[in-house]
Amino acid sequence: MMKQKLSYSYCQFQLMKINNLKNSLVQEPCLLNNLEYKCQILNNVLNITLNQTFQNQSQKEYTDAEYFLPLDDSICLESFEAKYNCKTIKGIVREKEEAKKEYNKSKQQGNLVSFASIQDKNSNQVGIKLGNIPPKEQIEIQIKFSQQLNMILNKYYVAYIPIQQFEGIFSTNMSKPKLNLELFCTGKINFAETKGLLTEKKIINENTLIFNLNESLFKKDQKQMNLQIFYSYEGMFEPQVILGSTTLPNSNQDLKNATQEKRESVLVSFIPNFNQEISQEIDDCMKAALNDGNELLSDEFQQKISQELVDYFESSRSEFIFLLDRSGSMNGRPIKKATEALNLFLKSLPANSYFNVYSFGTRYDPIFPKSVQYTGEALEAALKKTKNFKADLGRTDILSPLTNIFEVQEKINGYNKQIFLLTDGGVKNRDKVIRLIKKNNKHCRTHSIGFGSGADQHLINQSAIAGKGLSKIINMDQDLSEVVIEMLHICITPSLDDFSITYDTSIVESTYPASTDFPSVFKDDILNIHFFFKPQVELSKLTESQRKVNIKYYDSKQKQNIQKEIKLEVPDSFICNTSLQESVFKLGKNMQINEFFISQEEENNNQFLQQALDYQLLTEKTALICVIQEANDEQKVQIQAQKQKIQQVKQQLKSELKQLKPQRKYKCSLKMKSICPKEIEDLSAKKKICIKRNMQQINEEFDDEDNNFDNDKARKRKSITTQQPKTKKEQKVASKLKSNQENNGNILSSNQIFEEIISLVDHLGIWKYDQNLINKYLSKKQGWDKNFEELSFNFTNKDVLMTLFILCILELFQIHNKSKWILIVKKSLVFVKKNMKQNQSIEAFRESLKQIIQ
Repeated sequence: MMKQKLSYSYCQFQLMKINNLKNSLVQEPCLLNNLEYKCQILNNVLNITLNQTFQNQSQKEYTDAEYFLPLDDSICLESFEAKYNCKTIKGIVREKEEAKKEYNKSKQQGNLVSFASIQDKNSNQVGIKLGNIPPKEQIEIQIKFSQQLNMILNKYYVAYIPIQQFEGIFSTNMSKPKLNLELFCTGKINFAETKGLLTEKKIINENTLIFNLNESLFKKDQKQMNLQIFYSYEGMFEPQVILGSTTLPNSNQDLKNATQEKRESVLVSFIPNFNQEISQEIDDCMKAALNDGNELLSDEFQQKISQELVDYFESSRSEFIFLLDRSGSMNGRPIKKATEALNLFLKSLPANSYFNVYSFGTRYDPIFPKSVQYTGEALEAALKKTKNFKADLGRTDILSPLTNIFEVQEKINGYNKQIFLLTDGGVKNRDKVIRLIKKNNKHCRTHSIGFGSGADQHLINQSAIAGKGLSKIINMDQDLSEVVIEMLHICITPSLDDFSITYDTSIVESTYPASTDFPSVFKDDILNIHFFFKPQVELSKLTESQRKVNIKYYDSKQKQNIQKEIKLEVPDSFICNTSLQESVFKLGKNMQINEFFISQEEENNNQFLQQALDYQLLTEKTALICVIQEANDEQKVQIQAQKQKIQQVKQQLKSELKQLKPQRKYKCSLKMKSICPKEIEDLSAKKKICIKRNMQQINEEFDDEDNNFDNDKARKRKSITTQQPKTKKEQKVASKLKSNQENNGNILSSNQIFEEIISLVDHLGIWKYDQNLINKYLSKKQGWDKNFEELSFNFTNKDVLMTLFILCILELFQIHNKSKWILIVKKSLVFVKKNMKQNQSIEAFRESLKQIIQ
C-alpha cells in the first residue's frame, strides 16, 4: 500500500476537521447569573454569606461548572447549601478520598451533585465543582464563611472581600453584584472607610454602620473588583471576650431518641497598643492616603509610614538571620551585589539584636555556630567573613539550612526570629520548604527575595505567605541593597514574648494556640486565645473564680513584664447572637486542626481528622459533598446518550489525529514555518517565494526588536551604573566640576563617598572622630575648624559631633540613597541625643553644621 504524502492543503483540511470535532466536545458554559454578598462584622469577626445563581446555557445537554474561592488559615467555611426545584440541600463534610469517590460515583449515575475541597497543602483557595446541571436549569448556591480579621498600622482592623475570582464565569446577562456590609462594634466607631469598589455609607448609630455597593458605578470589566474596609473603635485595645458554641451532629439512627451535644468556647483577644503616642498622626496619614487613592496594604505604603512616623528601633527584640544563596548561578555580578546588600543589612540592624548569616548551596555554612549578640566585635567578624563570599557552594538546597535554623538552633528567650531568604533560583522540594516555614511561623517571620529572572516566583511568594512575612522579586539591574533595607525597615517591630497563661484546667479541654507554646505577637498581630470547654461545661454556670484568666508576657515597647487578669464575661449584645457564636467556635477549632495537620506526622492525624468530621470543617484532609438531586430514569438515559456521543467524537478525533501524523523521517508541523521538505517541494514556486519572504521579514523584525531591546538595556545599565551625562557639553562641565575641589556637593553626592561613609560607621550608628576625613570633606571651607571647635563643647565627646556632621552630609548630598541609610541614621540619632550636654534641640546644631558644610 502506497504511503500517503502529506501536502500543505491536506494538513489544513485535516486541521479544520479536527477543530470542528474539538468544538463539538466543548459543552456550553454554565454561567453565573446572580451574585450577592451579605457581610457582617462584629468587632473583629467577619461573617460572609455568599449567594450565587448558576444557569446552564445549553438547550439540550447537561453541563458542569467549576470555580474557586479564597480560603486561607484565617477563613473557615461554615456551611454549603444548594437550592434546586424549591428544595434546599446541605452539604456534608467527609474524609477527602471518600468524598471524591462519592462525587465521581454520583456524577457517573447522572445525579446533580457538588464537591468542594482545598486544592493542595499550600493552596489559599478552595475549588467548587457543580456536576450534571440540567439543560436551561438554574441552581442557587449559598456558602457561609467566617474570618478573624487582621490589622494595619497596629491601629485599624482591615477586612478584604474579593470578587474577581468569578470573572471567568460572569454571564453577559447577569445583574450587577450586590454587596451589603454591616459593621457593629461594642464601642463607638472612630474611623470607618472603604477602598476598592465604591460604596454608599449609612450611619445607623455610633456603634453601627452599613455599607452598600454603589451598583450604578459598578462595571464588570473594571480591574479592581474587591472591597477593603478599614475601621477602629473605642475600647479595641482592651481585652474582648466573645462566646462560641456549636452543636455536634448526631449519627444516632434512632432520631426520635437522639440528643445533640452542645459544646462551648470563649475567644479572648486584645491588641498591643504600640502606636499610642502617634495615634493622631496615623489617622491624618491614613485619611490622606485614602484621598490620594494609595494602596494601603502595599509594602510601599508600609515603608512610607515606617520612615515618616513610626520608630520601633529601640523597642525591637529580634534575632535576624540572613540566608544567602551561594550556588553556582550566583557567580559574578549577582554574588557581588548580594554581598554588598548583606553588608549594608548587617550595618543597619537594631542595637538590641542577635544575628547570623547562613550561606547555602549543596551544603550550608553559618558564619557563627549559633546566633550572636549584635556587638561591634561580632559585626566586624561577620563583615570579614562575608567579604570573601563566592558562588562556590554547588546547587541550591534551601530545606537543609532552614531545618537547622528551626529545629536545631534553640529559640533565644524574649527574641523572635526574622529570616531573610535571598535566592536566584528554585528547588525541587519547594512544597516541603513552604510547609516547614508554615510549621514554624509562631515565633518566626520568613521574608523572601527572588533575585533575577530565574527565581521561582511560587517559592518566593508562598514561602513569605507561609512565614507571615514579605516577598520581593527583582531583576539584576535593580538596587538590591535598597530593596533589602526597605524590607528590613518594615520588619523591625516591637513584640510581646515569653507568655505565661493560667486558667482553671478543670473546665478547659484545650486552647488555641496551646498555652505551653504561645506565639510571639508582632506589630499588626492580634492576641487571640480560644478556650474550648470540656463537654457539658457552660460559661453561664461558671463561678467567679472559674471565669478568671491570667496572662503574663514581656512587652518590648514598654520594656517590662505585663500581667493582665481577664474575666470571661461576654457583652450583652453578643449573648443571644447564635450565628456569631457558631462562627467563633468553628474558627478556633478550624485553626487548631489545621495547625495540627501541619505540625504532626500522617499517622497521628486520626484524632483531629475525626474532630474535623464531627464539627463539619473543611480542611486539607476533608472535602464537602452535596448530592442535590438524584437523576430519574429519563434523565439517566439522556445523560448516558450524551456520554456515548462524546465518546464517539473522541474516537473519531483520535482517528483523524492518527491520519494526520507524519512519517517518522519528517518533522512535520501544522505551523507554516515548520512544513517538512517534501511538502515544500510540492508547493508552487510562487508559494515558496512568498514563504521565504515572510520568514525573512519576520526574522528581520525580530532582529530589530532584539537590537533595540539590547540597546535600551545597555543604555539603562549605563545610566544606572555610571550616571554618564548624555551630551558633550554636559560631559565637559561634569569633568570640570569633578576636578574642581571647590564643588564640594558634587563630590559628596557620589556613590563612592556613600560607600566610604557607610564603611566607617559602627554597629551603634557612631562615626569615630576623624580629622583627616573632615579635612577631605571641607578642604576649601574657610574658618570651619573654629566653628567646629565651638560646636564640640555642646557634646560629651567629639564622636558625637562627628556623627552629627556625617548625618548632615547624608541629608545634604546623599538624599538619593536615603532608603539605604535611614536605619543607620535612626541609630545615630539615639546616640547623639543621649550625648548632648544641654537640653537643646538637635535641629539647631544640624542647621549650624549644614551652614559650615555648604
